[in-house]
Amino acid sequence: MRRPIYQLKISLKGASPPVWRRVLVSGNRSLKTVHEVIQLAFGWTNSHLHLFEFPDGSVYTDPRFMLDHVGNDDEGKVKLRTLAKTKGARFNYEYDFGDEWSHTIEVEDILDPDGVGRTPRVIAGEGAGPPEDVGGVRGYSEFLAAMADPTHERHDELKEWIGEHWPVFDIEGTNQALRSAFGRSR
Repeated sequence: MRRPIYQLKISLKGASPPVWRRVLVSGNRSLKTVHEVIQLAFGWTNSHLHLFEFPDGSVYTDPRFMLDHVGNDDEGKVKLRTLAKTKGARFNYEYDFGDEWSHTIEVEDILDPDGVGRTPRVIAGEGAGPPEDVGGVRGYSEFLAAMADPTHERHDELKEWIGEHWPVFDIEGTNQALRSAFGRSR
């Protein structure tokens, strides 16, 4: 296939309740684009470092990060299809090295582009993307518990902190953000 469409399932490791997204993205896109899609799909602001790590030990990130603790290559210079070549391939994505948002990305399918429609696009998902700087999976769990209980000692504080940006998964809103960011991509 000249222009394969990848169906990826991106799952936030350790999240309870589960947080995941199923996206369609061209295999001809760079890992940099995959990163941008993940940011929008989870409602994040791209304000922290990130990296991709593959089973062979290769690491890709934005070269401006200059991650001295790991050898890494430029995510903008490598296409998804050259690293994840088959259905069932898995790799990792980490965002915000302080909060340690670790994700498993699985290639669920590789599709012919005919009839797929616009990409990148989210086609399914579960769970709200955690707010930036909430304290990782543990902090997110504590946040959700406090927000669900108006009598919780931190409820008012966290409600004020989150403001009007209460995390929800809105597939239509997410796809609108992807259309705005990527135009009429394929």
